[in-house]
Amino acid sequence: MNGVPIQTYVFPLIMLVVVGFMYFRGVKLRAKTLQDNPQYGLGALAQRWQLQMVDGDPAYNLFINSRDAEVALHKPPIAGMSGDTPPHSARMVGQARGHQVSFEFYDQTHIERGVIETTYTRNYRCILAVGVRTAFPPFELTLRSENQYLTTERRLAAPEQRFGQFALDQALVLTGPDPRVGPMIAPFVGALTAMTYVHVVGGDGAVRFEMTPLGTPYGAYYAETVLQTLLALADVLEGQAAVAPAPPPPPMGR
Repeated sequence: MNGVPIQTYVFPLIMLVVVGFMYFRGVKLRAKTLQDNPQYGLGALAQRWQLQMVDGDPAYNLFINSRDAEVALHKPPIAGMSGDTPPHSARMVGQARGHQVSFEFYDQTHIERGVIETTYTRNYRCILAVGVRTAFPPFELTLRSENQYLTTERRLAAPEQRFGQFALDQALVLTGPDPRVGPMIAPFVGALTAMTYVHVVGGDGAVRFEMTPLGTPYGAYYAETVLQTLLALADVLEGQAAVAPAPPPPPMGR
C-alpha cells in the first residue's frame, strides 16, 4: 500500500475491535450482575424494610451502578477546572413496633483537576435510623477486627466499655461514656458478630446503622438483621421488652 506496512492499518483496526468487544462484554456482564442482584435496588430495600420510598429512583442499585463511569465522564479536561457527578439520593420512611424508621442516601463526587494530580471529594451518606423516644447515653458499636477495606469512620471520642460477655467483648468494640449501656444491650447485639461490616451509632434520639461506600453492599445484604437489631436496641433503651434478632445469613460470597 504505497510502501506503508500493512500493520499500520491492521493494528488500529484490531485494537478498535478489541476495545469494542470489551466494552459490550462489560455492558452485558453488568446487566447480568444487575439481574442477579435485584435485592440491592432501592425499591427492593424499601420492601425488605417495609418502608415507603418518598424520594429517589427505586431501580438504583447500591451494589452495581455507574458511579465509576460518571466520575470518569465528569473529570475536567483541563487543569484548574472542576466538575461534579450527578447526585444520587433517596429517602424512605415508616414505622415498626411503634418506632419511627428512616433511610437516607446521598452520593456525589466533586472533582478538582490540578496540574500534577486530580482531587476527588466524595459526599456520601447512607444511614438506616430507628427513633428512640427517651433520652439515653450515646454509644458506638463496631467490629473489633475490621476488614482493611471496610473500616468505619468513628463518631464518638469516648472510652471503651464492656458488655460483660466474653464472646461479645472479643468480637465487638463498644465505646461511650456510660458503662451501664454494655450489659443493657448485650442480649440484643449477638447477631452483629457474624456480620462483615458493623457500625451502629446511638445518640440524638435514634440508633443508626451508618455505611461507608464500601460498607453499603454489606449493610444492604444484612438489611433485615440490621433493622431488627436497631429495633431491639430502641426497645431496650426505652425500657420495653425486646426480641433478639435472628442470626444473619452466611457472609457474602458463601
